[in-house]
Amino acid sequence: MMITVTESAKMSAKASSQIQRGQRAIALMLAAVAGAAVMVVELGVARILTPVFGGSIAVWALVIATTMLALAAGYMFGGRRADLKGGIHVAQRAAIFGALLCASIPLVRRPLIELTIDLSTLTGAAISAVVHIAPSLFFLSQVSPALIRGLSSGEAGHVGGTAGGVYAVSTMGSLVGTLAAVWVLLYTPLGVAFIGTCLL
Repeated sequence: MMITVTESAKMSAKASSQIQRGQRAIALMLAAVAGAAVMVVELGVARILTPVFGGSIAVWALVIATTMLALAAGYMFGGRRADLKGGIHVAQRAAIFGALLCASIPLVRRPLIELTIDLSTLTGAAISAVVHIAPSLFFLSQVSPALIRGLSSGEAGHVGGTAGGVYAVSTMGSLVGTLAAVWVLLYTPLGVAFIGTCLL
């Protein structure tokens, strides 16, 4: 009887370990896709703004500044919310909202450009950058801190490794997103590109 109980406990522990590894793999894939989407949004919006407001360093500075502010706000909000609601749950919801907002960019670009085209270059570019970039990136940036919270639950001694792993995978996703945005967006209609990113 003791052998049976021991074997059953081992099988249960093994099954639990396999489930945890599967969940971790899915979580890291989510981090990578979110990282890629961030760069697709940033570079895609830059492509939207360039024909209207130009591609000067000032316009690029506005795009980068908006991206950094949205990421900073999302990191802080996502981390705090993950502590209250649970990391994986927050990461999933943030990814869904971020994807939907990413897909909405092609829908709002024409009306927004029409509203801002008569403004000064910097004012129009700033408003367009904030409206196009900030909402989706605010949610997408919540994914990584929320995943760190979820994956490190009950493993206080491994938080550093978990955080490093999540951010490394997210950064590699951003690298792929950067290269994809440069080569794919050049030959793909913007609406298709943003909606495709949403579906990922």
